Amino acid sequence: MSKINLRRGQAMSLQWVAYFLEKVKLDIEKNNGNLTKEILGNATAVNGKVDYDSLKIGCSYGLNFILPFALELGLKSLLEKEGIPYRRIHKLDELFDLLPNEVRLRINYKVSQNKINIRMFLIKFSNNFVNARYLDNPVDLEYDSHNMQLILCSVLDEIDKEN
Repeated sequence: MSKINLRRGQAMSLQWVAYFLEKVKLDIEKNNGNLTKEILGNATAVNGKVDYDSLKIGCSYGLNFILPFALELGLKSLLEKEGIPYRRIHKLDELFDLLPNEVRLRINYKVSQNKINIRMFLIKFSNNFVNARYLDNPVDLEYDSHNMQLILCSVLDEIDKEN
């Protein structure tokens, strides 16, 4: 398996996990966790109790680093496709800046249709994977799942695009 396909596959699988976490969180908020209860069955926490509030918080925590990591992997796959070497970095804006101008413009065009300034967005969430993965400051965590998914989809579209 090529490194392009490996990173693309990793990005897509994490995107699905993020989507699932969003749906679980929403189900707990809006539907008293009915679908979540059906999926989890008799699962309980270590203490033997069912605690959907903790699960909802855990979904939020996970989304803070899963989506940025998925986007990082997508950007690295796209860099591989373009034949561009990159250092071992996690910063989304720095990875994006390594892409050829025409690729950045195509992604920016798709994203700007939804009134997102991709540059500001990537800077704001640039290091979320590194900052959020250990949950040292969970109160300070912030994410934008919808727009992160949109950018990730645009990057994945570029990977799948024929040259």
